[in-house]
Amino acid sequence: MSATHTLAPSRLTTTRWFERWVGQLADALRRPPSFDDLRGLDARTLADIGIDASEISSVEAEARQQRPLTRKRIVRGSRHA
Repeated sequence: MSATHTLAPSRLTTTRWFERWVGQLADALRRPPSFDDLRGLDARTLADIGIDASEISSVEAEARQQRPLTRKRIVRGSRHA
């Protein structure tokens, strides 16, 4: 048996990795989106993505379906649009 052949992942290892990945993905999809990262950005970076620091709470409310949608990017990426 060659050395490269013995280094290949086993089917069991691959299956466990895939199951763990699917579980993490499912957990992430169940969690509400976090906007803490937006709050940590400086004004220049926020301007680059097209929002002002004063708009973060409004963007969050629209994305969580707590306010009517007004931003095209949120509307486009929204499940409730």
